[in-house]
Amino acid sequence: MGVAKDKGIFAWWPALLWALVMLLFAVLPYKRVPSITTGYFDKVAHFIEYFILSVLVVRGLSNHSEHPFRDRVFSFTLILGGLYGIVLELMQHLVPGRHPSFGDAAANLAGVLVGLIIGKEVLWRK
Repeated sequence: MGVAKDKGIFAWWPALLWALVMLLFAVLPYKRVPSITTGYFDKVAHFIEYFILSVLVVRGLSNHSEHPFRDRVFSFTLILGGLYGIVLELMQHLVPGRHPSFGDAAANLAGVLVGLIIGKEVLWRK
């Protein structure tokens, strides 16, 4: 089982497109963003959003067959996804009606971590 291997930039387009969609939603003023703050649903949405990003980044990285590079994927994806989640949260301070949230940043990081683990298991299975 496995995923068809894309070459070059085509391996990255899904992750780049998803990251762009995430950025667009992060900079929308509060009144334009659908309200999902009921209970813990907001945190679940953040988790899922970054889970998907992490799996797509692992997908892009999985096209590199050199073993030493693949060993660094875990750290690279965790740092890249975690920083992206923190930067987007902090940017919300500049958006009318939005504010950064430590809980959202934690949910982002958890999504990256779980997506990374599952993405590696599914995409790199031999």
